[in-house]
Amino acid sequence: TREPAVAAVPANAQRVELVVVTTGHGMDTQNCAEFCPHSHHFSVGGTTFDQTFPAVGNQTGCAETVHEGTVPNQGGTWWFGRGGWCPGREVVPFVRDVTDLVTPGAEASFTYEAKINGRPPFDGAGNIKLNAYAVFHH
Repeated sequence: TREPAVAAVPANAQRVELVVVTTGHGMDTQNCAEFCPHSHHFSVGGTTFDQTFPAVGNQTGCAETVHEGTVPNQGGTWWFGRGGWCPGREVVPFVRDVTDLVTPGAEASFTYEAKINGRPPFDGAGNIKLNAYAVFHH
């Protein structure tokens, strides 16, 4: 559970983006950070943007992205699809243009909610590494 973040939108902002970097790392109880279907929901100005990881549950999800930079043939289970990352590969930011949802010169509220299988996370579910930014272009 997170309180909404409030940001002052500069009066000269010409474009505003929500930029999120998310990876599922950390074993904990059920390896859910890596291998459970977790989703992240960001709301700005009454509009919600959903970040999901369709490779989770795909037994060859990371192996299928070797041509995109995943490093193959590592020890362990490198080939399994994961929540937000594959071994050796860059983490692709989740970027949404929210310019039309904020007002330059005013404050904007950003909310966040995490879910596992469409429900609130349970204790010991894993450790999500998430950084979210409001990026102002002028």
